[in-house]
Amino acid sequence: MCTPVGHSLAGIALFYATGNKPLKEDTHRLGWFILLANLPDFDFIPGILIGDPGRFHHGISHSIGFVLLIAFMAWLWGKPALASNRFMIFNLSALLVGSHLLIDWLTWDPPGYNGQGIPLLWPWSDAYFLSPITTFNRVERQDLLSYETLSNNLTGLVIEIAVLLPFVLLARWMMLQRNNASG
Repeated sequence: MCTPVGHSLAGIALFYATGNKPLKEDTHRLGWFILLANLPDFDFIPGILIGDPGRFHHGISHSIGFVLLIAFMAWLWGKPALASNRFMIFNLSALLVGSHLLIDWLTWDPPGYNGQGIPLLWPWSDAYFLSPITTFNRVERQDLLSYETLSNNLTGLVIEIAVLLPFVLLARWMMLQRNNASG
């Protein structure tokens, strides 16, 4: 799995790609984008509560079924004033949560509690999927202060920033261009 930094960068890129307001006027929306981009990793919470943080990680919260559930809930809870935009709310929510799945699918993942990879097609299949070519390092959570863990996690963070920050910068530039063209 990627760090929250990598998933947040994906959410920020989508924020700029789909918006037209300056950040200082749209921080509430940015917060929702970052939350939804990180939401599948909230599966750590039950594990933390039982003293085994990774126990439920990469479970059903890392599946298309979960993406559709969250998108449907966002569609239901959308503001009545946005009724004409509920389809957009559904699509954006699915895209944000789905970005998490894409990044984790591209992250090296050794066999663990829940297999290797993510249960992408749940509830239709219990199979786990992992890209044959991975881009991101798995975050190590054992021996956090050991040289190996610190080195792996720092390297992974640098890779996430190097790969995902250009998407943020490109999306921001495109938003600024849209704003300049509209007036």
